[in-house]
Amino acid sequence: MKKWLAILILLCICCLAPGCSQACIIANPDIRGQITSIEDRGENKAVLIEGKVQADTGYDKAWVTVTGSTIVLSQQSGEAIQVEADELKTGLQVQAVFTGPIMESYPVQTEAEQIVILNP
Repeated sequence: MKKWLAILILLCICCLAPGCSQACIIANPDIRGQITSIEDRGENKAVLIEGKVQADTGYDKAWVTVTGSTIVLSQQSGEAIQVEADELKTGLQVQAVFTGPIMESYPVQTEAEQIVILNP
């Protein structure tokens, strides 16, 4: 009985908070840099992010696919607010967290779990 109650409470919490409606948590990035190109890939789009490897990042160049499950955030007044993927434009400084497999080409190719616009 206690297990079912715990599961029900957990499901309610998950259903009530499916996304970020206010401030969101920014994850540790895999890459940080400038969007230098954007490609339409059918239902998704991909952004080419170019920057320098820093102490907290692992890549200097990556094609990152933005899917329907990618969380796109914009830093505004010290908070990260969820925005639409259409806000991603060439020239923006961003950081991205990868999800799924990473194709070890150069630049690497992968999907984004989260992209944060650093200079909206």
